[in-house]
Amino acid sequence: MIDKIKSLLEEVGHLNAANNEEIEALRIKYMGKKGIVNALMADFRNVAPEHKREIGILLNRLKESVQDKIKELKERFDSTDDVDAGIDLTHDYDATFFPFGDYCTGETVLLDGCPGGRDVTV
Repeated sequence: MIDKIKSLLEEVGHLNAANNEEIEALRIKYMGKKGIVNALMADFRNVAPEHKREIGILLNRLKESVQDKIKELKERFDSTDDVDAGIDLTHDYDATFFPFGDYCTGETVLLDGCPGGRDVTV
């Protein structure tokens, strides 16, 4: 069990994810109800009393390293989303963009750009 925990500690150090879905999948794989860490915690009951201290320390280190790695990945991914946050997508409305006249008066307006310069009643 000690070797398994140590190999998992090494594996957690090399975890990487490309998006939030992958981060969530890693979180579930390691920290979920049926995840690796919880399975090891359940097996901890069967450990001989003389090994409980050492294995308990390693298990807690594994749990903390998984939580820290997932937090780091989330922060790294969220910081890349902030790159586009400075773009202003608002556009000021230009009241002169549609100069068709007043629809209440029935005014006829010549529309520029219409084929043949047709008159349109608004």
